[in-house]
Amino acid sequence: MSKKLFLSSIAALLLATSTAHADECCKFPDEFHGIWCIDFNKSKTTKIFLVSCLFHPDYDRKRAAVLVISNTQYLGPGDRYCHLDTIKEVEPESKSSSAVYVVHGECHQSVLPVWTYFKVRVTDGENEADPVHLIIEPLPEG
Repeated sequence: MSKKLFLSSIAALLLATSTAHADECCKFPDEFHGIWCIDFNKSKTTKIFLVSCLFHPDYDRKRAAVLVISNTQYLGPGDRYCHLDTIKEVEPESKSSSAVYVVHGECHQSVLPVWTYFKVRVTDGENEADPVHLIIEPLPEG
């Protein structure tokens, strides 16, 4: 099975299962939904930059760490699996910044560290060389 087909299957499964939980809580904004690959060239310990795995075929997928986001769940990289507990829009960092959200997730036990409390936003890609990024900033509380 190709990696693209595998990733699409995971996304479809998460989108289908998250619909049942959609009325229980809140939802990620639509622009966050999808399969995201960590951009290791831009990411730091304080900010993790991700690009769409499906819409940027030139991205180095051999090294890709994948995060899948649906309405009320986020999965990966690794065995991380979390349900959205709360999401709240907060003041953007600057007037030109996109909307910023503080997220708290309820995560199933994982051997790997899990992002349970973080800020997240989407940037607008200016051109092909500067794709849309999902930026996650882990917060000290989680």
